Amino acid sequence: MVGVKFDAESKLWSCTEEPKCLDPNECYGTFLLDILSKHGSKVAQINHDTGVRMTYDELRLKTIRAAQNLQKKGFQYKDVFAFLAVNSDDLCPIVFASFCMGCTINPLHSTLSKKEIALNLKKTNTKAIFCDVDSYNLICEALNESQLKVPIFTFDGQISTSEPVESLLIQTGNEHEFVSVHGDMLNDIAAIFSSSGTTGPSKCIAFPYSMIYLSKSIFSIKEGICLSFEPLFWSKWIYYALSCIMQGSTRIITRYSFSAALQLEIIEKHKVTFLYIIPSYMSASLKNDLVRTTDLSSVQQILVFGGKASSGIVIETYRYYPNAEIRAGYGLTEIGWNFLWVLNKNGKYSAGVLCEGVTMKIVDDHGNRCVANVDGEICTKAKYKLIEYLNDTKATAAAFDNEGFFLTGDIGHFDENGTLHITDRKKDVFKIFHFEAPFAPSEMESYLITLPDVQEVCIVCITTGTDEKLPAAVIVRNSNSTLSERGFFELVANHFPKREWLRGGVYFVDSLPKTPSGKIIRRKVAELATEIFHKRGINDPDIQAYIADIPEEYHKLIAISSKIAIAK
Repeated sequence: MVGVKFDAESKLWSCTEEPKCLDPNECYGTFLLDILSKHGSKVAQINHDTGVRMTYDELRLKTIRAAQNLQKKGFQYKDVFAFLAVNSDDLCPIVFASFCMGCTINPLHSTLSKKEIALNLKKTNTKAIFCDVDSYNLICEALNESQLKVPIFTFDGQISTSEPVESLLIQTGNEHEFVSVHGDMLNDIAAIFSSSGTTGPSKCIAFPYSMIYLSKSIFSIKEGICLSFEPLFWSKWIYYALSCIMQGSTRIITRYSFSAALQLEIIEKHKVTFLYIIPSYMSASLKNDLVRTTDLSSVQQILVFGGKASSGIVIETYRYYPNAEIRAGYGLTEIGWNFLWVLNKNGKYSAGVLCEGVTMKIVDDHGNRCVANVDGEICTKAKYKLIEYLNDTKATAAAFDNEGFFLTGDIGHFDENGTLHITDRKKDVFKIFHFEAPFAPSEMESYLITLPDVQEVCIVCITTGTDEKLPAAVIVRNSNSTLSERGFFELVANHFPKREWLRGGVYFVDSLPKTPSGKIIRRKVAELATEIFHKRGINDPDIQAYIADIPEEYHKLIAISSKIAIAK
């Protein structure tokens, strides 16, 4: 991680130091085992659920034994191993064993249907599956659907015809002779991850060993106790795990999904020093009453990823984590980490730096490169990037421009100090019906999420006709909130320009649709809001109030579109 420089002639931003070239003779598996050996008797991970500890020596030995036993079973270089598993004691050794064999891991989303899993297994040519006992039946159904016959290894026990993962960790007698497979770090696929699916169908992303190898220098995690709830099927799991082992830190693991109470309990019990977290988890923790009585003084570093944290959330986080420095990272599954910020106590994103080997440009709607303080699409090029969208040459080609820059779909700009500012997602910005003004949801969301009545919020556009779009808010209220939908509308009306009022409505729901990694799926929220709007109809008193200042002739268009939508 270095700094940022701007070339006025080319209008390109890049890191201030030349990127280090990858040694073609480097073997990722050897590198991994050497790091584990270096930290020896230090504790690598603690299972919060059971109290089981594993040292780096034990992690290294299990990695070698798993690799050797898998090789004895006939698995070999470049084989693909699918995973459908929560964080458990032996997950990390099996993943590391895969890397030492020069194989590819294929983490599956926990919410996939049997049909989706079947398609994935066939597309990736999976050779073995590692899953939890609870997922065994689903995997069997998917295998039947795909007509594939591959062995299933189960974590934490055996069921039916599965083979327990523990059988791969038995002594081989020649662990000291193990040599990692020396593959091609630039072109061999280390992992196949799925994109988040927040704005469209998920894609299988194949990225090379070089991407995870170079991630070792991105985070300056201090040696300590680390916590993250992200599952293996999110690519950040690898970056987080590798950053921890580079520093000889201890990861706290749990098989359970995030809850505010559990996170706060783990931090206090284990004296966590490094917290790796997404904005929605930050917000949920701050709105939990336990945050006021939990000792969070041990936390020294917080890294925010997976979205932008509002200034209000950042300010509140500093209030309850008095000894922490908060940073935020920007990246996508396809491109890895690209930019890191320090978040100051006023909630501002400042002191940003480009990650090593990254070049960026900002491009306007006409394809022209922008100078500082001018918004456009953020386009990025890394020295080492994804290999392809698996078996999808069309999607791969469409993801890059003719200069090899990845089209992120994010809108933003660099300021004169070289700090990147992200305004919104390109797909999220829309023109408001009748007012013909561009509208970006993020500012309104940042305001609403700070309200004590709001647990979660998503601002979307609802479609009232072919081209007519109106902003709407879909809100998960806190249990003690008494504020009505009309009340939220009036709050927004008092804080935002008239053109941005929530004429598409305010709707309360019990939960927002999310990806397995916790990101809100905007397109599904928009579909939900649009459906509610049309079901209520133009004569609903609240909707009448929302669109009262739109000329009467436009009401007819909305009414007609509602009838058409209901008929469908």
